[in-house]
Amino acid sequence: MQPWTETNWCIDDYRVDEGVIEFSGWAVCAEGARARDLDLWVNDRKQRKVLGRLARPDVHALFPDRDGSATCGFRVRVEYALAALRPEKPLRISLSSGRKMLEHLDYYFAGEVAPMPPGVNRHRVDGTDGLAAFYIEGFTAFVKIGRAIKECTGLSYVDFDTVLDWGVGCGRVTRYLPPRDRVIGVDIDPVNIAWCRDNMPWIEAYHVNTSPPMLVDDESIDLVIGVSVLSHLRIADMTAWMEELARVTRRGAILAVTTHGRVTFGRTTLGGEWFGVWQGIGFMDGGLNPNIDGASLDDPDFYHNVFITQQFFHDAVSRHFEVMAFREGIIGNSQDLHILRRR
Repeated sequence: MQPWTETNWCIDDYRVDEGVIEFSGWAVCAEGARARDLDLWVNDRKQRKVLGRLARPDVHALFPDRDGSATCGFRVRVEYALAALRPEKPLRISLSSGRKMLEHLDYYFAGEVAPMPPGVNRHRVDGTDGLAAFYIEGFTAFVKIGRAIKECTGLSYVDFDTVLDWGVGCGRVTRYLPPRDRVIGVDIDPVNIAWCRDNMPWIEAYHVNTSPPMLVDDESIDLVIGVSVLSHLRIADMTAWMEELARVTRRGAILAVTTHGRVTFGRTTLGGEWFGVWQGIGFMDGGLNPNIDGASLDDPDFYHNVFITQQFFHDAVSRHFEVMAFREGIIGNSQDLHILRRR
C-alpha cells in the first residue's frame, strides 16, 4: 500500500509590489507522470515558463520519486492591484496536468481582509506566520467548504442562521462569513480568543477547555465549521468532542470538518510501512504538535498530529451524523473534508 501518488501543489508565500502580486510555491506531478506537463493558470490565463525552475530540496525529500521534484519551485508575477481584490471577486490560481484542469486543487486569494492578526497569533493557528497560509489558505478553505455544502445540500452560507467555528483561532475562515444572526467561535487557545474578542466583535468568542462541555446551548447551532481540529485529537478526545457537537447542533444541522488522510500522510516522511499499519488500523497518532505550546494548561499533551481513514471516522460518528460528502485532500490541498448532517 502506498501514500498519495497524485499531483499536488502549494502556494507558500506572496509579495505585493506596486500593482504586482508575486506568488511562490511548489508543484509535483503524479507518480509516473511528467513534470513538464504541469501548467499554472491565474484567472484562466496560462502562465508561461513558470513551473519547474527553482530548487526545492525540502519538497524533493518528500517526493524523491516524482519527476522534477528537485526543481519543482515556482514564482509567478501577476499585475493586479491588491486593493481591487475582495471575497466577491478573488484571484483564482489553478494547476493543470496535460489537458486536465485540477479544479479541486485551486487556490483563491481575496486580498488582506482586515483585521490582520499579528504573526505570533497566525503562527498559533498553523505553525507559520506567513500571510499566504493565513489569507490564501483561509479564504480557499472558506470557498471549498461552501461549494461542498452547496453541492450536497443545495444550501449556501447565508442559509444558516447560527454558525459555530469550532477551533476559530484568529478568524482565518470565519472572517469571510456574510452577516447573520449569530456567529460563535470557540478555541482552546486563550491568546487567540482574546484577540478575536478585541478585534472581531461580531464573533462571540469563547475559550474552551480541552474536554467538553462548551458554553453553547443544546440544539442551537445550524452549521459547524471545524478546520484542522480533528486532525489533532486522539481517539478519546475525538469521541468526546463529536458527542458535544451532537449536543449543540439542531437536527438537520450541517458539519464541515477536516481530518488528516492519505494526502497529508503523503507529505510526511513516514513511508509505506507506516502507511500500511495506519490503513490497517484506521487511526494513527503521529505525536505531539508544538504549535500552541502553553495553550492547554489543563492537558499540555493534548494537541497531537493524527491520521484518520475515511472509513474509521465515518464509522466513529455514525450514531449521530449522516455522511453527506467526502472530499479527499482539498483543504490546504492536504486535509480531507467531511460534510455531515445531524441525524
